Amino acid sequence: MVKLEFVGLRAIAVASLIAFLAGCSDGATGPGSNDPFDVQQSNQDFGAVQAAFDANVDVADDMSFVMPVLENLGPPARLLDRVKIPSEPVVLGMARTARMTMGSASLVLPLLPGDVLGVTFEWSDLESAYVPTARTGAPTNGLRVIVYDRTVTPFDEVGFVDVTDESDPAADRLHVHMEKDGLTRLDYTVALTQSTSSASAAISGFITDGLQRVDFEVSESAEQTASGATIEVGYSLSLAGQPLSVSFTSTVNIGEFITAGLTTTFVNGANTLVLDMSQDAAGTLDGTVTWNGDVVMTITGSGEAEPIFLGPEGEELTVAEAQAIAEMFELTEEGLFFLLANLAFLGSGLA
Repeated sequence: MVKLEFVGLRAIAVASLIAFLAGCSDGATGPGSNDPFDVQQSNQDFGAVQAAFDANVDVADDMSFVMPVLENLGPPARLLDRVKIPSEPVVLGMARTARMTMGSASLVLPLLPGDVLGVTFEWSDLESAYVPTARTGAPTNGLRVIVYDRTVTPFDEVGFVDVTDESDPAADRLHVHMEKDGLTRLDYTVALTQSTSSASAAISGFITDGLQRVDFEVSESAEQTASGATIEVGYSLSLAGQPLSVSFTSTVNIGEFITAGLTTTFVNGANTLVLDMSQDAAGTLDGTVTWNGDVVMTITGSGEAEPIFLGPEGEELTVAEAQAIAEMFELTEEGLFFLLANLAFLGSGLA
């Protein structure tokens, strides 16, 4: 019997890609579809999403380099630490997120200190750090950090990151905008609402290398309940100009026991692949994968045991299918979660 290592939320989300293999090998027609399905072509199609992310590795590197500027602004500027978008590789790891999120009430303070508004930060070779300067051009409701090509000495200026406070009575909002080599590479807004018993965060924007653009939305809400807490997490990724998208929703109920449910949907043109999975208080996993509405795979598991993936009639996967599954895990592991890992410009707040 073929088993796959269970590595939590990432594995569950990526596992839904397996349905492209079930009953579809060797150019077979997928259930509920009149279109012949090709495993290699599917890898190439969703590989385009990863390729779009890989083309922006420099953006992640640049954001990591400017991070100390934002970390040093103090607690108000790092308000998002209070709502952590989980990148934990285990569903139950969100329990810790809930407890941290519920640990504080609303904080009504400016997101950015007044003394940095309109200020541009530039790199100082003398101090080996970013320092505030008298340079003009920074937004009046935020700050600007200059971006450099750090492969040369001295550093060569290539762009900037603007962080602006766009809060309103409804929510605290930070807008992040990166321009590099005359091109907008990253643009997104983070919105946060809080009360004494609930909190929510939403991120919406895009990242691009100038050729491929990935649009994204990420959200999390947490609410304290009589028995514990409920966390809802969602995200969506789509490749602009192409019929490829991925969406994910998950709900975790935390009390004396912990239960969880999630749905992951992959859309490729007219074809839709959906993974539904639940985890009960005993840790038992139960799930199905559908291809255009028809069940093509079942997923079961219990406790620490590795989940078992079977065909719709209970048949085992072939060695070739298992190998293709492993390749799909590798294909999507970095791409789908690149975003969550690299929106952490406010320190640990979003990572």
